[in-house]
Amino acid sequence: MQKKLINIFFLLIMSLTVLSGVNYTKDQPILEPRPIPDIQIDGELKESISTEPLKLKKGNNSATIYIGYDSNGLYFYADVDCPTPKMNNKKEGDLNKVDCIEIFLSSDPNADFKRTKYGVKDFHLGIKASKENETWNWQYKAPLVNPELYYKEKDHGYIMECKIPWSNFDIGCLCKVNGRVLSFDIALDIGTTGLFGNRTQIRWCGDKSIDNNPSQWGKAVF
Repeated sequence: MQKKLINIFFLLIMSLTVLSGVNYTKDQPILEPRPIPDIQIDGELKESISTEPLKLKKGNNSATIYIGYDSNGLYFYADVDCPTPKMNNKKEGDLNKVDCIEIFLSSDPNADFKRTKYGVKDFHLGIKASKENETWNWQYKAPLVNPELYYKEKDHGYIMECKIPWSNFDIGCLCKVNGRVLSFDIALDIGTTGLFGNRTQIRWCGDKSIDNNPSQWGKAVF
């Protein structure tokens, strides 16, 4: 009887550990975006992108996101469908509480993928879905430096195209991380009209602890 109780207790502890979202798993997906030679930030998908897009979906909200890069920065093109666009009345550190796209990237190729706290080279960026072109870097507690942004509305959603200079991730030269596996993730935030204004966050990888827990991020090789 005592042995059975011990086994039950062990399984309970393990299940709580999994639910807490702090466990890194070796099966986390790896994104392998390809370089794009002809990036032009104009809201049109004209670029030669050979990487399959990421598909994010929850309920009536979804996004198709193409990711690539060049020697100057990280690129994405997002085609977003949501029934309640223009929910974007927040600023600075609260940008991800409304319609927003979040980027998570570590520029440290030697970082422990199991870490549960941010290191100095773990970056969390937000780009608000708005013509105001507002951005935020939570690591630096400041707007992004020299991003190229294009935003336009469509029926029940929006298009966002963006190139983020590598300097916003403390990457002076891409050669320092090229070919190395880095922690990476992306999330779509949808603002709501509810009483408490709660957002819906749709993540490529991980759970709701993704904002504070790098072990929940996926991976990328540039």
